[in-house]
Amino acid sequence: MGHIARADFMGREFSPGFGGGVLAGQDPGRLVGGVYAANTVGAIVGSLAFSLLLIPLAGTKGSQQVLILLSAVAGLVALAPMLWRKTPSDGPALEAPLGAPGAVVLAAALGLAVLLAFHVGELPWGVVAYGRFTATYGDVFAPARDTKEEEVPRGGGKWTTYCEYVGEGLNGTVAVTMRTDGVRSFHSAGKVQASNDPRDMRLQRMLGHISALAFPNPKSVLVVACGAGVTPARSSPTPISSALSFATSSRCAQICRAPLHQGELRRRGQPARRDGA
Repeated sequence: MGHIARADFMGREFSPGFGGGVLAGQDPGRLVGGVYAANTVGAIVGSLAFSLLLIPLAGTKGSQQVLILLSAVAGLVALAPMLWRKTPSDGPALEAPLGAPGAVVLAAALGLAVLLAFHVGELPWGVVAYGRFTATYGDVFAPARDTKEEEVPRGGGKWTTYCEYVGEGLNGTVAVTMRTDGVRSFHSAGKVQASNDPRDMRLQRMLGHISALAFPNPKSVLVVACGAGVTPARSSPTPISSALSFATSSRCAQICRAPLHQGELRRRGQPARRDGA
């Protein structure tokens, strides 16, 4: 309710605020309508540009830096005309509203924005892997990213969960973690999607076997969303000729090249294809 109330008050103040700043002979409705249209178009273009281009290319950190710099430039463009004198055609010249002190303040604000942009931190890998449960499990997360498997201690220590990989993509952000007890997990949308934990492996095998009960002798399998790749490998009690798996994200397809998938298929002597969409 609080968000609705704030949005309502902002909408009520928007039109009167612009209506009071129109020039003589200018239509207030046209001015307000133009600003509303520009705001809508900007919101659409911005959301598409950041979700389809900036985040896949520069990640969350780079996108936040771009947002800070764009905000600083927008403020500079809005306030810069107030730094110089105006000379109306039918009257004396008007003094600059901000003047030299205003120029100093604007320069300092622009420098501060650049400084803040370059101090934006990386997206914490715990947020990618566990979402809102980061506050619960955060004490056992090793702070470093891209930890190699041989660097993960066995049997415990100060931290019990290490991050091996984080990738931000067009359709989702994924992470791969390794625990000190040897369990590797694939994360997306803030939760574990697949792992080599024995309980998870039993579930994946059960899913593969249940779907195979509808066919007496399946020869090929199509799996949407790879996970650990165990489901296509265990989709039938008897060997299958091919297993085609589609990942819903290119990042997921990249992660599905993990040894879990290939090891299970090699044990059964089955070929596999993996594609990302």
